[in-house]
Amino acid sequence: MPQTTQTPDILAQLQEALSRHDWYYGYSDDHSVWSRGHENAQRIGRLRAQASNAGLAEQAEALYLRYSK
Repeated sequence: MPQTTQTPDILAQLQEALSRHDWYYGYSDDHSVWSRGHENAQRIGRLRAQASNAGLAEQAEALYLRYSK
């Protein structure tokens, strides 16, 4: 699939979201913390899907694995 000028932006947005994500939000007793974490996790999922649709699935997966550890 051809890459567009938006392609680097998708990966940059994904990296930003991953770097700021609270990977332990699911353990919080504070519903507002859980809600923010859940919303961000959904955003990360959407960005990964956009990257995949742009032919960048491998790069998106590599970013995800780097930050999710």
